[in-house]
Amino acid sequence: MPTGKAPNTEPVCCLAARVVRFSLMGVLLSFCSSAQGQDNGANSSWDARLEEASAFLYQGEFEQARDRCTLAMSLASNEEERAGTLGIRAWACIELGEYGQAISDATTLIKLKLPTMAGYVLRARAYHGNGEYERSAEDCVWMIQLDPPEREGYACRARARTAMGDFVGAIADLHRAIELGPDNVDLLVQRASVYWLKGDDTLARIDFTAAAKRCDRLRDAGEAFEHVPCGYAYLGTGDDPLAFRSFDLAASSHRRINEARCGRARVYLQMEQYWRAKEELDAAIRVFPHDGELYYWRAKAYWKMGNKDECEIDVQRALRELPQKGRLPNEAKLLLERVRGAKRLSGP
Repeated sequence: MPTGKAPNTEPVCCLAARVVRFSLMGVLLSFCSSAQGQDNGANSSWDARLEEASAFLYQGEFEQARDRCTLAMSLASNEEERAGTLGIRAWACIELGEYGQAISDATTLIKLKLPTMAGYVLRARAYHGNGEYERSAEDCVWMIQLDPPEREGYACRARARTAMGDFVGAIADLHRAIELGPDNVDLLVQRASVYWLKGDDTLARIDFTAAAKRCDRLRDAGEAFEHVPCGYAYLGTGDDPLAFRSFDLAASSHRRINEARCGRARVYLQMEQYWRAKEELDAAIRVFPHDGELYYWRAKAYWKMGNKDECEIDVQRALRELPQKGRLPNEAKLLLERVRGAKRLSGP
């Protein structure tokens, strides 16, 4: 749905770090269902608490999901029940930005080996959110070794490599992931974002366009699709209204809420609604405190609102969290020079 606007040539917020989620929730809930079936209703108290936790998780009520899992943990009677509960709680903690607890739960899940892949997926995400990118990459390697045909391990390592500034390695991983899942919109958008960060606008535009067309086909056919990656695809092709609608649909359905906040913030910046952009970024930063890109975007919002002091603080934090090379740290350095120059001119 073209709008006649010039394509958005700025980086797409929140993509490279968090775009891949795939079917982990389905894996965990299927595993829990299996555990429930094995006890033949013998542990009805655990069943009830875990069903409540799962429902809260789907509704985006992450604190309630975490607390119900903690209660269910005290009622678990075997390793299968304990493992299923740990997985759901780790997921809820990741959504809340409670990465220490998530890492602990995922590590226990790995030791139990039930289910094998889920523990590494969860811990890799928690390490990433906590800014421990090398450890995240190590868990991604385990995922690749455990299930080479599965694209998630390659996409996971691409996230970690992107955060560390290894754009060439990230793109190589995403090439492999896309070979395994050629129609996956998440992967196309993730690769487009890495291309942009690397400085290759042409290839970024190709991937964003391919992803947006895929979203159009799914929508026109009435098929189910993820709104968040489609929102970023539309944002990358300059269709801000359709991007915003996609992010709103994601948030209203409680799916990928924090990623939707990042996307809405980007659209608000384009619409010059800087205060709203800041509010969305405030919420996202509470969950992703080591994401340099979020601080950069909030610094831009502060700059546009004339708040030079807060702008300087955020851009300095962005430069601490971002990799040393790439387009975004270069832009952050320019913004820092600009705000410091403005402060010198305005005097004490």
